[in-house]
Amino acid sequence: MSKKLDKDNPPKIKFLIAFCFLSIGLIQCNSLNEVGVSSPQNLQFKIQPSSIKIERKNTFSVKKFGARGNGITDDTKAIQTAVDTVYARGGGTLVFPPGVYLVTSVKLKDNITYKGYGATIKRPKNQGKWTRTFRAEYAGRQDSKLLIIKGFTFDGNSQNQGSYKNYELEQAHLIFLTANPKFPGKLKALIEDCVFKNGVADAISVYTNVTVKVNKCEAVDVFRGGFVLTGGNSFVEVENFTTRGEVDPAGIDVEVDGRGYGNTLKVDVKFQNLNLMDG
Repeated sequence: MSKKLDKDNPPKIKFLIAFCFLSIGLIQCNSLNEVGVSSPQNLQFKIQPSSIKIERKNTFSVKKFGARGNGITDDTKAIQTAVDTVYARGGGTLVFPPGVYLVTSVKLKDNITYKGYGATIKRPKNQGKWTRTFRAEYAGRQDSKLLIIKGFTFDGNSQNQGSYKNYELEQAHLIFLTANPKFPGKLKALIEDCVFKNGVADAISVYTNVTVKVNKCEAVDVFRGGFVLTGGNSFVEVENFTTRGEVDPAGIDVEVDGRGYGNTLKVDVKFQNLNLMDG
């Protein structure tokens, strides 16, 4: 049964005690299904609503670069080649036609829309710790151009990864976002219409110097957390997010435990319309 965000029936959502004492802004509970964090300057998130259409003229299919999507072939190398090529050509939309793509770890680039409606990104069996399926690691003096991930199912294949419930596979996230804290530029990202399942670590892990909006996503049987925020100096907005699980009950975890650019620990966070379920 779904759990509402109220005092009498708290959901499986972890805000570490340290989070309550850090200077990260004024916490507001505006309704039973909304939790927000805003600064005195009336926080305005920089990621626009998904209703604003982002046109990217150049469209490419990963299959043109050799990806098979047959659930048997390891498509990591072909997809990485596709990402690097589209980025070198000035960005665009990279389409994953319906299918199952076996992927160990791909480094994403900004100014690209990754579109995967009907596509499953599946982790091959027996991968080790620090295997981050989709990872974006930005370093720049200006904010990045927008990176968009839409429509995918991410399958961590936890049944075939060996032991993980004592954190043997730490940092093996399905999506990992960060920017280098030595530079002022933030990584800007939008994640929408995605399903994350069978994860051995985090579904979405946001580390430091990131501006991200997550909308209309679901995490099912993800071991450590459906959405996890660590590090510092980030702007985060999560809306219409569902977590559930019978094997691993996914949740939301905020651990502001590191400093971003300029030695900044402060983060701005807004959670709205969370559906945290049992089973």
